[in-house]
Amino acid sequence: MSKRMSLRAFQEHVTARLQNLAAREGDAPRLGLSVGAHRFVVELSDIAEAVPVPPMTRVPLAKPWFCGMANIRGNLYAVSDLAAFFGDGPTPPGTDRRVLIVHPKYQVNAALMVGGVLGLKSVAPAAADDSRPEAPPWAGPEYRDGEGGTWRGLALAALLGDPRFLGVGR
Repeated sequence: MSKRMSLRAFQEHVTARLQNLAAREGDAPRLGLSVGAHRFVVELSDIAEAVPVPPMTRVPLAKPWFCGMANIRGNLYAVSDLAAFFGDGPTPPGTDRRVLIVHPKYQVNAALMVGGVLGLKSVAPAAADDSRPEAPPWAGPEYRDGEGGTWRGLALAALLGDPRFLGVGR
């Protein structure tokens, strides 16, 4: 009989295997996200896990994109709605919504609400486009998938250090 494993240990095991496979193939795995009307990819190593939207406690006098505090497996996380932060309006309710828990390596108890998780994406950097307007610091490079779809990279470290993102008070 096989050894029993917790869900978290299983997820960490699967993530490690995917990262090892990608390292051998030369490309880091990325997780596709639906955020408002846009599609983003984020490195798997930046996210601890994706969970259904938990109950949240609102915080008075916070910016509209700050959803509140959530207790996830006994830990408190500050949850922000990425679509609302990016100016696309609040993420609509639905069964596809997820909360991404930021990896502990960033030493913040932050979580990000997204419209949906679109699975692992195999993407390649797109050709540089100098005609694009100045992008915010958290906007990573553009990528293209095998079908020619465009994805925007999400630089999570830059987002977590952005003074506008850190200033949740009105």
